[in-house]
Amino acid sequence: MKAMELVCLHAQRLGLYSLVYLNGCFMKIINSENDKVSSRVCLVTEELSGIGGSGGIGAAFFELGKLLANSSVNVDILYCPIDGSIDNKERQNISRDFLAMGIKLTFLDYSKYVELPITYEKKSYAISRYLSQLVTDYSHIHFHDYKGLGYFSTSLKRQGLSFANTELIVQLHGPTRWTIEENGGFFVHEDQLKIDFMERMSIAQADFVVSPSRYLVEWLDAQGYTLPKNVHVIKNVCSDLSDSLGVVRRQRVESSENKLAVTDVICFARHEDRKGFSIFCDAIDLINDQLAENRITVTFLGKFGMVGSQPSGVYLIDRSKKWKFPLKVRSGFARNAAATYIVTRKSPLVVIPSPAENSPYTVLESIVLGVPVVSSLGGGGSELFSDLDYPGLCDITAKQIADKILIAIEGGIRKPIPSETPLQIEQNWLAFHNKKTLCRQDLVDFCQLPKVTFAITHFERPEKLTDAIISAVRQTYKNIEIIVIDDGSSSKSTLAALKEIEILLERVGGKLLRQSNSYLGAARNAALRAATGDYICFLDDDDIAKPELIEKLVTAAVSGGFDVVNCMNIFMNEACRGDVLARTENLPENVSYVPLGGPISLAATENCLGAATALFKKSSLIDIGGYTELKGVGHEDYELFIRFSQAGKRITIVPIPLYYYEVGRPSMLSRTSMVANFRRCFDALDMCKQPQAMRDTISLTVGKNVSLNSHNRQHWIYSLTTTSAVRNRILTQPLSRVDMLNSLIELATQEKLLKIRMAYEEDLSQDLNCLQEDSEESLGELLLEVDQSKDNNNLVLLDSIIVNIQLDIALGRYSVAMDEVCDYLKKKAFFTDVLANIIRELVLSSGEGVITETQWRDLSVAMRKVKFPKKLFDDGVSCLLYASVLGGLFEYASTVLPALIAKRNSEYINAYPDVAEAIKGGSFDSGFDHYLAFGFYEGRKGFSVINDLFEIIGRLHNQNEIVKIVFSKEGKAAKIVKLFDGFSCLAV
Repeated sequence: MKAMELVCLHAQRLGLYSLVYLNGCFMKIINSENDKVSSRVCLVTEELSGIGGSGGIGAAFFELGKLLANSSVNVDILYCPIDGSIDNKERQNISRDFLAMGIKLTFLDYSKYVELPITYEKKSYAISRYLSQLVTDYSHIHFHDYKGLGYFSTSLKRQGLSFANTELIVQLHGPTRWTIEENGGFFVHEDQLKIDFMERMSIAQADFVVSPSRYLVEWLDAQGYTLPKNVHVIKNVCSDLSDSLGVVRRQRVESSENKLAVTDVICFARHEDRKGFSIFCDAIDLINDQLAENRITVTFLGKFGMVGSQPSGVYLIDRSKKWKFPLKVRSGFARNAAATYIVTRKSPLVVIPSPAENSPYTVLESIVLGVPVVSSLGGGGSELFSDLDYPGLCDITAKQIADKILIAIEGGIRKPIPSETPLQIEQNWLAFHNKKTLCRQDLVDFCQLPKVTFAITHFERPEKLTDAIISAVRQTYKNIEIIVIDDGSSSKSTLAALKEIEILLERVGGKLLRQSNSYLGAARNAALRAATGDYICFLDDDDIAKPELIEKLVTAAVSGGFDVVNCMNIFMNEACRGDVLARTENLPENVSYVPLGGPISLAATENCLGAATALFKKSSLIDIGGYTELKGVGHEDYELFIRFSQAGKRITIVPIPLYYYEVGRPSMLSRTSMVANFRRCFDALDMCKQPQAMRDTISLTVGKNVSLNSHNRQHWIYSLTTTSAVRNRILTQPLSRVDMLNSLIELATQEKLLKIRMAYEEDLSQDLNCLQEDSEESLGELLLEVDQSKDNNNLVLLDSIIVNIQLDIALGRYSVAMDEVCDYLKKKAFFTDVLANIIRELVLSSGEGVITETQWRDLSVAMRKVKFPKKLFDDGVSCLLYASVLGGLFEYASTVLPALIAKRNSEYINAYPDVAEAIKGGSFDSGFDHYLAFGFYEGRKGFSVINDLFEIIGRLHNQNEIVKIVFSKEGKAAKIVKLFDGFSCLAV
């Protein structure tokens, strides 16, 4: 982006004027006085359309961000990556794309705030630190409920420590507990219980909760979630998708023919149990014959997942063995690509088989695109329809879904009408942001500062005790009394030092208490008995408090009415104590331990409640009996927090590092029995006081066992099959989508399931990243007319001409579409993945007899002048061959194909050493001969163009004759015809 454009965009963000990005340029529109930008909004999200494989959350935040940016709102998006798979160069490119839309996109760098490993609680903490340290306030900050990203940020506001001028909004998309409970599952990892706690608290602490459905709000209320007083129901924005496919969408929605007999059934869902994947498979089992008789193509449009304990791709292979209908899989489409696929089918029916969803984008997008839908009466999806009498709504059972599909096949199902139009939804969101309803946290009146007792426990470390006392004296909060409790120090040097320390304490109004060695619980209780403050804060003698420790803890306690206020700490190696005391600049601020203040369901196994240095309301600490006094046993603070929680006292965590915690040497915990320490905490637990926590603990235990046993059982079942090696590889190894597809193709080949193999091969061909490398390709003198483009931007072009062509195909105007494709190629002279799919669609319609041989011949001639991007070279040559064969240009095809085979022959031999040995030994003349005899059936790669060509030839008459004409050598033609016989069952 040019420097001037960046300056203009910066001015736009300051509200001086608006910018419209058009044809690669920024157009300036001066704002009138009444139109000045008055708000600045930040969207915090782990998912975002256009980055990786995002889902409904990513779509919702992308759509909302773009809507607000187009409405002259300054929009920032804080993207919180799930992992580090996006490199810096890609991040810069993505950020530049968003900047062109008027949105500043920031990738959060967790390493600036926390130490490895990155956990969910650390993510929420890092987000709060980033946002709270910004100079400019936002008017609104949005978080999604899932993963609890907003937990610590909403905590800061409730504590009166940040975001006083900002409204914090949590958008409901479906918390973890809802997913588990509604799908009859279990918690299977401790992290899920932590996430559940953060999700609950972020919802409770938010200024506003916005849900796209009434259903989820009612579910949360019934489950005992605490909801803020401001709860709004506003549906998700869907305008960007609607606009990007506007031509197709409008013509579909406005079509005079409201009901069309279905040609395609599309299962639009991730391949998971909770999405109803197996229920859909059961449904099409029931109508297998009818689907085949009516030549209905069934597409599985969604990402791979797990169905039961099986990888969904393997599950689909097993389920498809008896299916007779044409089958497609599209597992890698992003949102717009999926929508394009749907609207370019001739007469699609979308099936969303999930029994209960919040407000599924799959349903909303299908409605907006004007496509008939079969969806659930349950959950919040039905709220997207104008009425519950829509004929596609049903209870999600195999029988009811099958019945709805049959109705659609026989007479069609009318197009749905949305309960609210995209424009109405936009207006609702804009009205929400324009309301002046700032939820301010009441400011603390420190005119009467509550007195705080700062209690420091000590044993045989006088030099470190002095450091701790100095850090107490340096506190910015002034109404403090300092008490030091010596827990039985006996060495002469320590006793002598304590006399000097006592003098120091008297100078600052503090006092020294002595007792026989009884361990920390007893020492802290002694301080509690002597304390005269309203609050008491404990600090160990080897730790050092930051100056603002007491001030911030008291602010939080008074602002939120909390009984216990804990905070973050910074690990300090013993050797760094001097730098800390000298307050050296640029000291590391990264946090290692991030307590949450809950959940109690995990308290038996780990301390996620808080650390020892905390501020207690003295009366509350006395109410629960203070610390238990066990000599020689640690975890006294851990156990205390358990008792506080079970007593219904309010605990909060200030997400700011407020003291230095010494590490790197033996501590009391390392010198005491781990068994005794944890037993102390275990004995404190009374699950009868926390029945839901007890249920969650049991759920986690059962869930872990079920998950492990299910996996082991599936591994054993697979081991009994003849294809156990590849099945168990898919089950046990983490695979990328491309590797997964390659493994599934291998499995389908071994089991001789050609139909599903072809579906997976076609799916694989959709992924540009899995095509050949960016190396120069040439077919030599025989293909001088076929050029290659070095402009990879062509791969993603989608203009209005292409959309019109897709629309003509969807409406069955194949001859018109063919003429438009020829004209387009003659004018543009380059090839895209979208064009490849269009030409394949035209090829598949060739049996209709509406495209003439002359038109195919014209396409062949036009394509010889086309530039093929390197990654699409095989696709381009395949389409050129299709056009040549269908246009009767067999002589040209017979020249092109052998040249291409010769080019791929060397690659095939190099890829398979055993083939090279066989050729060297005289068993085969070439790699292609081996492929014809064995390679195809063994699932080897290298001649995908042949597979594609045979699929086309299989749809034609006098197919064997065409094969013989294309291949000039009779012997080789016979082998190809034999190979073709294996494809004949695929011809539809």
